[in-house]
Amino acid sequence: MAAVNAIPSSSSSTQRKVLLVDDTASILKVVGRLLKMNGFQVDCAENGSQSLEKLKAAYETDGYDLMLSDLQMPVMDGFESTSRFRAWEKEQQDKATAAGQTPKARFLIVGMSANSDAQSKQNALDAGMDAFCPKPFNYKELEAVLATRMPKRASSRVPSSAPSQASSVRLPG
Repeated sequence: MAAVNAIPSSSSSTQRKVLLVDDTASILKVVGRLLKMNGFQVDCAENGSQSLEKLKAAYETDGYDLMLSDLQMPVMDGFESTSRFRAWEKEQQDKATAAGQTPKARFLIVGMSANSDAQSKQNALDAGMDAFCPKPFNYKELEAVLATRMPKRASSRVPSSAPSQASSVRLPG
């Protein structure tokens, strides 16, 4: 599979930044464009290993406001990458606390999968994800998650007029 990096976007400090993780190029393209149409700046990773590297690299600069990750991928799945990131994130928070600094708020991770049964949702939450959106991807469901869970540091990045351009997208697979 060809490497997929950032989906071009007009760079603006008011845009929310999402790391979109999926091993299917068409899903990265379709969901990436949907997110872009709704005010996001999108960066992509093809597996959990890539996402873990990108999250760690961007942690100190608040490079992302959230990660939207598929659950089942080759190399490293979304469960494992989330679990590893949560352990690393806790280490960073503990270090900040020990240094007398205010630790960063918990990073928002939303899982997505065509397997939308109760067990898949519970497995996502158990791995450390904060929410779950089934495929086919429904932007209104993600909007509801963001409205209640988007960290305050990111809420100031939300454009004042970011209308929902599409509500549901049928994805391949």
